[in-house]
Amino acid sequence: NSFSSMKPFTVTQLGVQLHFVGKTESYEMSFEKIAKENGIAVKGLETIAEQMALFDNLTKEQQAAMVMENIRTGDEGIELIKKMQTVYQSQQIDELYQLIQAEDGVINEEQSAFLDDRNKKWIPKIETYVKEQNAFIAVGAGHLGGPKGVIRLLEKEGYTLTPIEL
Repeated sequence: NSFSSMKPFTVTQLGVQLHFVGKTESYEMSFEKIAKENGIAVKGLETIAEQMALFDNLTKEQQAAMVMENIRTGDEGIELIKKMQTVYQSQQIDELYQLIQAEDGVINEEQSAFLDDRNKKWIPKIETYVKEQNAFIAVGAGHLGGPKGVIRLLEKEGYTLTPIEL
């Protein structure tokens, strides 16, 4: 069976993506396309291997719980994702942060590893990128809000951030 060698997170993401196929736009793919069309270099804040290592650090029980959380929530989970998308599009990042905080489960239990620690590691890289040249920085919406979000961390470093509408 082709699913047996996949990480539980991959199976979960596959299910979510299948639900939204053709119904949502991938900002990441759009940004990459714009950059490529304009000869702009794309640099990452972390590698795919670093992202996947987050899940490798979870116990087998946590990984199984993560998959089961998604299966059990079904339509309720999809509705939450839609609500998060709406809140994100309205640029209410602190409200989005509160939605994430209100969720039970593995991601919330491991927030330091999944969000806070990564945000903190990204700040020096972001500072390097913006000092080298003009830069457009894109991160997942869950990384933006809250006291340990990328926006507050950059503000603590003295940066002024202004939201833009796409």
